Amino acid sequence: TGLSLPHQRNHLTFDYTGISLGAPEQVRYRYRLLDWDEDWLPATNVRFATYSNLPHGRYTFQVMATGRSGAWGPTTEFHFEVLHEDFGNQLVSPEKEYFRMFFGKHR
Repeated sequence: TGLSLPHQRNHLTFDYTGISLGAPEQVRYRYRLLDWDEDWLPATNVRFATYSNLPHGRYTFQVMATGRSGAWGPTTEFHFEVLHEDFGNQLVSPEKEYFRMFFGKHR
């Protein structure tokens, strides 16, 4: 699992972007939170997704983008967990995880 969050920090916003030099206004996204959303949410040009009041558990956020061609690119994933309140002391610093997520190893 990537980021571990205490139970009271269960409101998350994911920011993402797709790059299209030829037609940036045509980039669209779809996303889902596995085991939370039943399917991919409808395609949108919005570059963030917010989830609130997630119960404790392990999650995988997935996002993909498409451009002018209409072909969907590869899925990007972010793994995290919301800890049960008994595990509040076993945390990874959000600042360290943010740095690792954007500048470290990607899957």
